[in-house]
Amino acid sequence: MHFLGFLSILLLFNVVSYAAPAANTPIQVNLRIEGAQTTLFEGTVTTSGHDVTTPSGGTHECDGLNSGANSQPGATPFTALADGAQQNGFTFDGLWEDVFNDFIIGTIAGEFSGGSTIWTGAVDFLEQGIITGCHKEISGGDQVVFALTDDSTSPIFLKLQGPTTAKVNHPVTFSVIDGFFLTRIQGAQVNGHATDANGNVMITFAQPGQVSLKASKVGGFVRSNRLDIQVTN
Repeated sequence: MHFLGFLSILLLFNVVSYAAPAANTPIQVNLRIEGAQTTLFEGTVTTSGHDVTTPSGGTHECDGLNSGANSQPGATPFTALADGAQQNGFTFDGLWEDVFNDFIIGTIAGEFSGGSTIWTGAVDFLEQGIITGCHKEISGGDQVVFALTDDSTSPIFLKLQGPTTAKVNHPVTFSVIDGFFLTRIQGAQVNGHATDANGNVMITFAQPGQVSLKASKVGGFVRSNRLDIQVTN
């Protein structure tokens, strides 16, 4: 996202108010950190609206009240990141930008932005850009993603769908879609198999046990959520 994209987001702040939760009570969300080559973290995080501190940016308000975006405080993507880091032992850092009244994330779990890459956020598979992390309020059960992406494109956040149980030697169909627009994605890779024109892929498991799958595709796509499948005889 380039500077013109920043200005577009700032203009949106003047006309859009985010829907605020009823009260700033702790909620649970699914937090996912997608690095350049692998998923750095994926799991449930408990969070609420509060100040956020980074080594480079200092301590600042990050409860959805930034720039008057909401009428009541609540959890935000950056509080989910901060609480996820504290609860699960990874680090993150970012600069505070007064003009945006928000942080710009520079590193998560040891992976740095720079050159042609930036850390981009999404809530429920919709890209939020890089300067809304303290403005956008989130709700319980939301999917919060931070992904190291190419600065020149607006990424598509993949979603992997399918059953969570399977039988040995019985083929199972999974599908890969654009998580927000729900369009089918052809050519995504799932466990070494490519999705067809309908976004579907058929996989047969040879051994019992739990198998974890993710979908990926090069060229402006962010890795999917993890899908855990229990395979039985």
